[in-house]
Amino acid sequence: MNFGELIEDVAVRSKTSMGSAKANVETVIGAIRDALLRGEEVRIAGLGTLFVASRAAMRGRNLRTGKPLEIPAQRGLKFRPTAAFKAGLNPPAPASAEKRKRA
Repeated sequence: MNFGELIEDVAVRSKTSMGSAKANVETVIGAIRDALLRGEEVRIAGLGTLFVASRAAMRGRNLRTGKPLEIPAQRGLKFRPTAAFKAGLNPPAPASAEKRKRA
């Protein structure tokens, strides 16, 4: 789903105009972005938590030349899904036919 599809989906679900849906989505995304830039976690019930994680500087290797190089410390965005969201992504497999026969 891209940004335009998200706007359209929000407009249909909320029964509002595309312009109103776009303004609402941009407002939510702006609030999430601002909180993350301040270093805060963003917890969205039923979905998960977005947070900024720091990675320490490390030594790497140029794959072409084989020369060692320093990779600087970085901050990146990470997402931790809720247990319910994970369960929805990975539903339990149905019992096999052999297990049903034994029961």
